[in-house]
Amino acid sequence: MSVAPLKKLTITHLRGAVEPFELPFEKDKKLTIVYGENGTGKSTICDALEFLSKGKVGSLDNRGLGKTNQYWNAVSKSAADVSVTLETSNSTCRAWMVKSDVVAQPADARPRVEVLRRTQILALLEARPGERYEAIRRFVDVSPIEESENSLRQLIRSMNNSRNTAATRILELIQLACLLQPTNSSACVLPLLRRRRRPLLSSRMLHKTQARQSVYCKQRNTISSYILV
Repeated sequence: MSVAPLKKLTITHLRGAVEPFELPFEKDKKLTIVYGENGTGKSTICDALEFLSKGKVGSLDNRGLGKTNQYWNAVSKSAADVSVTLETSNSTCRAWMVKSDVVAQPADARPRVEVLRRTQILALLEARPGERYEAIRRFVDVSPIEESENSLRQLIRSMNNSRNTAATRILELIQLACLLQPTNSSACVLPLLRRRRRPLLSSRMLHKTQARQSVYCKQRNTISSYILV
């Protein structure tokens, strides 16, 4: 999926933006690094992008503040003064507050934004491997890999089923050979299975086959003795 290059982000009276603030993006650059001292507005930029994308301000979450939208506007400003505008090479999307709700126009131009905050990073370092994956999967598109893994699992399952079916057929043939042929004839079947580069039967299945062969041959000899009598 192609992504339109960013041109400019404008923040008006959101959080630390007491005055309207513009952040221009360098042309033809895929990566933008924002750095600065504490209190210079780095978090406000992240909040603005999240505000535009999801209608929320994540930096105030999990602080026991309840509904945080009353704290979104800058000092001495009201919710009606808050707005965020993102210009790209092919569209412009603007979001603002209507009472406690966030409205964005045009809605289909809202960017997809995921913010990984400091608390999440610390939790990620302490999490188990499986939990780490769940935490970062929204930042990395691994759906093609998951589809390939599922297809591979299905293929392995199908091959195992085919192998088990083939092993069952071989056992049936050995049983038939033990009942219909002289005793020593069926003994040549198992060495053929062993000489394959990749054995068709596992050692456990081979041992079970040998045991069944012995039983079948004894049954054949018993049947033959009754016929002779």
